[in-house]
Amino acid sequence: MKGLSFQNGVEFKITIEGESWSPGDLIKGKVESKPIAQAQLLLAEGTDKKVKIKSPDAFVVLEEAITQTSPYEWNFQLPVDARISDKSGALYLLYGHGENLEKLGQLRLNIIPHIHFKDMMDLLTAHFRFSLKSISAGKSKTTEVKFGPPSKDWKMLDELVMFLKIKDDAIEVKFQFHRQEVDATKGGLATKSVKREINRTWEIKKIIHNFNGRIDKEILTAEIDKVVAEYRDAGWLSS
Repeated sequence: MKGLSFQNGVEFKITIEGESWSPGDLIKGKVESKPIAQAQLLLAEGTDKKVKIKSPDAFVVLEEAITQTSPYEWNFQLPVDARISDKSGALYLLYGHGENLEKLGQLRLNIIPHIHFKDMMDLLTAHFRFSLKSISAGKSKTTEVKFGPPSKDWKMLDELVMFLKIKDDAIEVKFQFHRQEVDATKGGLATKSVKREINRTWEIKKIIHNFNGRIDKEILTAEIDKVVAEYRDAGWLSS
């Protein structure tokens, strides 16, 4: 990935190794200036609609890279709970020199879900037959994934929303079932929307393969079976 920006008579050119990254990855590259000038390089979280109108509060700076002489080599280590890119915002690299962030060169980074989350999503769709609807950055540094119900057996279920987060070498998952239930206060067949939640925390070392670090689908299938059983035993599956 490359970017070019002209600021106060100086040309800043940035090069990044790669085109997309996951939380926990190392992002690195270099920035050059002509004529040689001091360069800033910032990792920031941007709100896209504010970036578009060049709002002064479009960015929240997360980290600043240490640069030396041109070409300036740099790197950022993304945390495991880094924000993924979605339609509302993303992580940005800001480069150049100046006090106004919105006037610096900008590169929007494509941050995709953590590989463990992708493995879980694949399992939900391939084995449990849920239909993937959307993936977005959730609140409290989570990844929010929405699924449609797998079949007519899941009567009155509108959607399943999963909130995923890695914390202290464990995956925290909130299964939030959005469903319709009969509204006893109104009588007849009137229904109301309700949310039912089941929470799980899985130690990563217990649900991944030792040889490649990927999710052990057999173990995770058994764990999700337990979630489905809890949902069914509570009477939510068929009621």
